[in-house]
Amino acid sequence: MVIDAPMAAAPAIRAVNGLLVEQRRSCSRWPAYGVYLTGFGGPEQPDGTTTERVEISYLGRTIATLPPDSSGGVYVEVPIVATGPVSVTARSTKGTTATATATATPAVPGLWANSTKEGALTVTGADTTVTGPVHSNGSLSVTGARTTVPAGAEYVTTLTVRGNGHQVTAPRKVTAGSPPAVADIAAYRPGGAAAKAAGSMYRAIPASACKSGTWTARPSDITAGVLYVPCTVTVTGSGRINATIAAEGSVHLAGTDLAIGPDMPGRPAIVSSTKGSAVQLTGASNRILGAIHAVNGQVTIAGARNVIRCGVVADTITVVGAGTRVEVDNKCRA
Repeated sequence: MVIDAPMAAAPAIRAVNGLLVEQRRSCSRWPAYGVYLTGFGGPEQPDGTTTERVEISYLGRTIATLPPDSSGGVYVEVPIVATGPVSVTARSTKGTTATATATATPAVPGLWANSTKEGALTVTGADTTVTGPVHSNGSLSVTGARTTVPAGAEYVTTLTVRGNGHQVTAPRKVTAGSPPAVADIAAYRPGGAAAKAAGSMYRAIPASACKSGTWTARPSDITAGVLYVPCTVTVTGSGRINATIAAEGSVHLAGTDLAIGPDMPGRPAIVSSTKGSAVQLTGASNRILGAIHAVNGQVTIAGARNVIRCGVVADTITVVGAGTRVEVDNKCRA
């Protein structure tokens, strides 16, 4: 892959808590990649902090000193300043050293399917538009009518493009890659990093509120901030939900004119940890104001005129609706 990102005098570095990250690449419109280096210590103080520090070396010089996150890892994001693999080394004050070679992966993808199987990423609807990078670790199938994706959509096994009016330019067969940054459901459980960061704006639904394994809510039932649901959640009705919904089960969005998500850079709107059917968007004219993260399960986007800001990362992705838009821009990055 040829990277045409601008040269940078000093890289931007971030450590991201609550994320499971292996490595991230970049395209010219998203000029950053990252790598998650693990094997360091976790929290050691009563307040969940650590005295350990990790020194980051990049291109032969030390560029940052960061504390490891709650999983004992450090996430480093830097602009691309050269084509090809780039080595990043992290050395702990406690003696541990980790080195990784990062290759290009989008920092914020439009659609990323992690499954290596056939049917990993399927677009069968009409008038689907994706403005962020598209990648499948398995097959990529575009049928229906008038699907538009950025040039260079990636697939690993097979490619199918069939139907009228598609704009799928210069697709590329690649090797499978690790997923971009995805939210860790553990961070949203009571006592987790995201739960603590939300403070008074955190709410955990009690397991007793799950009826036959499902908690059903309308927008008026969900307060702003972070909502953790220990089961499946179904949202109906219409209105604004200014919150991240993190569920142990699947998330079913069946409303009309819903607006869900914090609409803040780097904050996901929907997080599901379940396997199988993880997220279903079946209503019409809904706006998801943040990424959908369901790396273990399937995301199905049906309905009509639905908009998803900041992309979808899932095991498998199916788009069957009409007029779906998946929008990615620089405002999606923290």
